[in-house]
Amino acid sequence: MSETSSPTPEFYTPAQERAQALVGETGLAEAALKFNVRPHLNDRQTALIEKASWFVLSTVDAFGFPAASIKAGSVGFVAFETPTRLVFHLERGNGMCLTLGNLLENQGANKACMYFMNDETGEKLRLRGYARIDKIGETHDLWPVRFDIEFAWDNCPRFKDQILAKRTRNYDTRFPLWKRLEFLGPFLSDEDQAAVAKLGAISHAEWVEHLDKGEGGHES
Repeated sequence: MSETSSPTPEFYTPAQERAQALVGETGLAEAALKFNVRPHLNDRQTALIEKASWFVLSTVDAFGFPAASIKAGSVGFVAFETPTRLVFHLERGNGMCLTLGNLLENQGANKACMYFMNDETGEKLRLRGYARIDKIGETHDLWPVRFDIEFAWDNCPRFKDQILAKRTRNYDTRFPLWKRLEFLGPFLSDEDQAAVAKLGAISHAEWVEHLDKGEGGHES
């Protein structure tokens, strides 16, 4: 999460805003939109994609159901065609062709999401945008997909040890480090503000240092 603000995009649905109000997190959701959601990638996010050997791709079928699948390859199999356009190739897989079929459903206007994770630090990156296949029928083995980024946002490395080291998470102590970022203070609930007052706030520079050390998923 960055301390640099960005223009507020049209992002949340009315139902999501109602849910935020229901759980008392309207302020935190506002902060996430202000500081974390943007139509472009920063250097750290770009590096994460360039070093990725896998990601999760979600597409939507004609019935309105999402289909999520893991795509993998050698480091660099996801490449940048432009700063906001990614290119990768689909393989035939198990023959069901769910993703391929979804992308062929509405050529040029396929809503999709990509989810990346740094296997060392646990940092996670989510992309929302549009995927398409420009060239059909050149080969039956590899299909080039272009993904245009509409929005990008970080997910913190919370749960890193549970995911990567297969450790059981202790739900009795679960205040995440990222909530201690000092610029988030005004957006937190009263309960979370009290926790930060007790644990101490951290600067953005300290947060980045923790990320670099693989400590961003720490919970107090």
